[in-house]
Amino acid sequence: MRIKIKPTGELIIPPGQLKALGVKAGQDVNVTYEEGKLIVTRHVLDDPFKDLHKKKPSASEQLDKAFAAQAEQASRAKEAFEKALKDPPKVTDEDRRDFWD
Repeated sequence: MRIKIKPTGELIIPPGQLKALGVKAGQDVNVTYEEGKLIVTRHVLDDPFKDLHKKKPSASEQLDKAFAAQAEQASRAKEAFEKALKDPPKVTDEDRRDFWD
């Protein structure tokens, strides 16, 4: 389809094309430029209420999750401590207090 650009830079999109795009006069559209083409797409707003119906975890579920994370962290700390006991770090001269006097 061929249309003319007005001196003000406006384009008039025929009603049939607007209907096919699913927009009405006065609504916003997105216009992008790709490889020598202007592409017009519908502007869709995110629905702020779309996740409202999702169930939030109960307080006990949140506590269970926090306790599980804490237990995992404690387990990793215990493993690191036991590894350090089996293979202690090497003490260098710089680690001794009297070295810096």
